[in-house]
Amino acid sequence: RASSGYVNLAPPSQSLSGDSKEAVRSRTRFLDTDCYAPIRDAVCEMIDRYCGDGLVVDAGCGEGYYTAAMAKHASGVIGFDLSKFGIDAAAKRARRDGLDNALLAVSGIYEMPLRDECAKGVVSLFAPCAEEEFSRVLQHGGVVIAVTIDENGIPETAQGRVEIAKKIIARAKEYGINENDIIVD
Repeated sequence: RASSGYVNLAPPSQSLSGDSKEAVRSRTRFLDTDCYAPIRDAVCEMIDRYCGDGLVVDAGCGEGYYTAAMAKHASGVIGFDLSKFGIDAAAKRARRDGLDNALLAVSGIYEMPLRDECAKGVVSLFAPCAEEEFSRVLQHGGVVIAVTIDENGIPETAQGRVEIAKKIIARAKEYGINENDIIVD
């Protein structure tokens, strides 16, 4: 266990994968402006509605911006990401926020170190969607909450909630960010 509280469960062949320290810092600074709060809040509403009383897996959790919010709405959250820098930041965020129901681990999302049918929900935000693995870890009746990017680079949920993207852009403009400067990759 690292001093910040995360565990590294990735095999050695994946130990150099994931986002760099600078990429994580940059994304953290941006997300901490809450430009993506509408997506965060919509995801938390879905957790409340569908899976808050069970385990939620955040597959590709990055620096933990969404994971920390989810932990306030679920009985337990496990966040996986290949970036040790991202997971370290996520663990520090969870500790800062006093979230003892969040476990953060360096691990890929295509072979998560979880038993079959253990999760009530799997969340995939701007990350690859590992459908087979998500199906394996989901309980019968569990849900996948996914936010992807459409062909125009606009965030959309699996339910097609493109209006969230408009709120993000409006929020970004409040912070003086030009719409053309918003890049999601």
